[in-house]
Amino acid sequence: ASTHIRTTLKWQSSQPRRLIVFDFDKTLTSVHVFYKLSGLPKESGGPVTPGPYSLTEHGQVRKVAALGSQWEVEMFGGAQRVATLRSLLQKLSSRPDNDLVVL
Repeated sequence: ASTHIRTTLKWQSSQPRRLIVFDFDKTLTSVHVFYKLSGLPKESGGPVTPGPYSLTEHGQVRKVAALGSQWEVEMFGGAQRVATLRSLLQKLSSRPDNDLVVL
């Protein structure tokens, strides 16, 4: 499997910068989404994800689209948690001296 990291960092400034890094699975989301989409037994708890399952990035993106936005909200821990995360990430990314990366 290949890993793709896309970043746009503004290092031209002579001012100090902050690099803020978040992990996606079980940090931003409340469950390990990869395991939910792959059907692997490691992840327990949270909503049940129906098959068919996929281990590929392409297949998992298609699966998320098929499951819909309500499933996505559940993976992040509900509507209130999504609103809290959105506010936090917008606040952090709006500062010109912050570079925000999600892995």
